[in-house]
Amino acid sequence: MSKQLKGAALLLACGLGAAGLYFVALPIGIEWRLRQRPIVPEHVSVPARGDAVEGARLAAILGCRGCHGDDLGGQASCYEEAGRFSLVCPNLTQAREQYDDVALVTLLRYGRKRNGALVDFMPWDMYARLSDEDMGNVLAFVRAAPTVLGPPLPASTYSLATRLQMLWGEYPPRVDLDQYDSTPLSGQPKRGQYLASIACPECHAPSLRGFQGDDAPGLIVAKAYSAEAFTRLLREGITVAGSESRTGLMTMMARTRFKHFRQDEIDALKAYLDQRAP
Repeated sequence: MSKQLKGAALLLACGLGAAGLYFVALPIGIEWRLRQRPIVPEHVSVPARGDAVEGARLAAILGCRGCHGDDLGGQASCYEEAGRFSLVCPNLTQAREQYDDVALVTLLRYGRKRNGALVDFMPWDMYARLSDEDMGNVLAFVRAAPTVLGPPLPASTYSLATRLQMLWGEYPPRVDLDQYDSTPLSGQPKRGQYLASIACPECHAPSLRGFQGDDAPGLIVAKAYSAEAFTRLLREGITVAGSESRTGLMTMMARTRFKHFRQDEIDALKAYLDQRAP
């Protein structure tokens, strides 16, 4: 073989080796690092299981039933962005068999799946703030739901770029409590503060001032609503202007999730948002 051919063969081998490193070793390294991300205390406190009916109502408000289905049977295509990811929401009535209550609370409060990895895209930072009573009710609902039969759903898929974004901190390994409003409150506003922390940050950010560059506004807009108009917004998705929300997101959230709020909870949310600083 001539020197030129040997040189070309060496370059080709180096190229193939680099490609192998990129397409095999790098993804494996990313997955290994992602499994180190969740930060979980040595002891995880597990509340007693509560009321499954109340848990079903809470699961609707929190979005569990919106993603995993009313029957928790999962969806093969929850959300997709071309070239980035395709999310699958698993069948919880099958997946729950792999989780005891400690593992399930660890998933909801700390974002760690049974295999040790950080849960993908689920707003576990909101669920981390659930009271023990509400967490117990959600546990009861998940355990009591009838099993939905069917073949296992496929796994979610992600581009390498998306996995790198996750590794670089788009989905943090712990809840940053400083992002949440911790102003000491009492009575009805305190109840509203809690409800806002478990229902609103997914769209409006933990600060409730909105994510930078996103369409969902800061919740200072609630001050423009009368009590009656605010109730209509949460139950029907109709804005103070008398129309559906501009992007349709709040309207969809109201009609599928927030309509499950009791009137006393809506009143508490309004009381909190009205007295909250901009």
